[in-house]
Amino acid sequence: MPDPVSNQSAQWIAQKATAGALAKLLQGGPQSGRVISSSRGQAEVLIGGKTYTVDVKGQTFKAGDAVQAKILGGKITLQPAPTHGNSASSLATALQQLGLQGPAAQHAAEALLRAGAPLDHAALKELTQLLPQLSGGQVSALAFLISRGLPINDSLTAWAAYLLKPRGKLGDSIQTTRRAIDALLERLAGREDIPRHLVERLTQLRQDLEQSTLAMKSGDADELEALIQRLLSTVAGRLRGGGDGSSEPLMKLLKLMREMEPFVKDSATMKALRTLVDAAQQAHEHADAQAFRNVPPQSTAQAPTLFAEVPLREQDEAGGLELRYRKAKHDGDYAAFDMRVTMSALGPVCANLLWRKPSLKIMLTVSSDEAKSMIEPGVDGVAKRLGELGFQVDAMRVQTGSVPETLKPEDEFEAPATPRGVDVKA
Repeated sequence: MPDPVSNQSAQWIAQKATAGALAKLLQGGPQSGRVISSSRGQAEVLIGGKTYTVDVKGQTFKAGDAVQAKILGGKITLQPAPTHGNSASSLATALQQLGLQGPAAQHAAEALLRAGAPLDHAALKELTQLLPQLSGGQVSALAFLISRGLPINDSLTAWAAYLLKPRGKLGDSIQTTRRAIDALLERLAGREDIPRHLVERLTQLRQDLEQSTLAMKSGDADELEALIQRLLSTVAGRLRGGGDGSSEPLMKLLKLMREMEPFVKDSATMKALRTLVDAAQQAHEHADAQAFRNVPPQSTAQAPTLFAEVPLREQDEAGGLELRYRKAKHDGDYAAFDMRVTMSALGPVCANLLWRKPSLKIMLTVSSDEAKSMIEPGVDGVAKRLGELGFQVDAMRVQTGSVPETLKPEDEFEAPATPRGVDVKA
């Protein structure tokens, strides 16, 4: 269906002006705005419906922060904007100025603000008409849809809210599905009332799901080296495709269960089949949610951060390999690729790869000196093999330090913790 707001949101978010234009604007006095994103010493700020890049080295800002831009000492600076009253009353006042009221209008306004868009009267009116039952629990989902330029209606907003809800580990979901397949196959062993070709297809899908999971040998430090090599050669496809190859066998598995169900008569086997359907459905939704979060924003000022969890198996233990890919700019030559995994012999390991065409620098961080001593002897071999893949490895070393619990990005559209001002575009 036609999207009544995506074209407008693309204009709001994608507009970008030069620093010179902002300096000229600030000659008339300080300007209020809102931070869209902040990283590596720079902040993208929305002022008067346009996006500007400001150097903020030494300062900390988060997406959604209300700020005031001014010129101090000949340089453009950002300062936290003074707040007047609480955010709810400020938003209610802004909506009254636009002639809009009601919970749906307020939730739509919150979504626009979290997406970095000004409160445009026409867009707010259309959103309120499109989503008359919009709830507070759907605000983050609507902000995501707006920022990505995706179609908006009741069902899609509800679907996005469901996909974006917090979930556990994808590796755990895949492991639960494998165990459910094993339980059903045990029930079907020797049965003549179930068509043999259906059982054979289930056995094959069990193998396909196994092959979609990266396998690692317990205690083998060389496996980490091979893992880095494989991931570097396929990282773009893995991340942009959702991060794992399990989605297709899960879909085939759900289709097979629908074909098999009419032949199942006893309650015990039916229970095993239903358990498998539930596990496969949850794992498939988990993989879909991962791919959905990687839809890039429309803003040309923001290069996307891609994140994926790849199911991992070390002997009989299930786990997850976390991948994060960040590019400095859409058209830049600089990118960062991070990997986190926990191995029984080494404990948690984080690999940070910095690529600035054509050079590659790699830092491996482990939590113990023992793990460091196991990995260090293989560093030269990894660098050589990466060179054979076409990478120019300028530096690679191992250090002992703190390994983060997760690489998963924080929810970019969560409600702000502190009250903020409101930008209004009538």
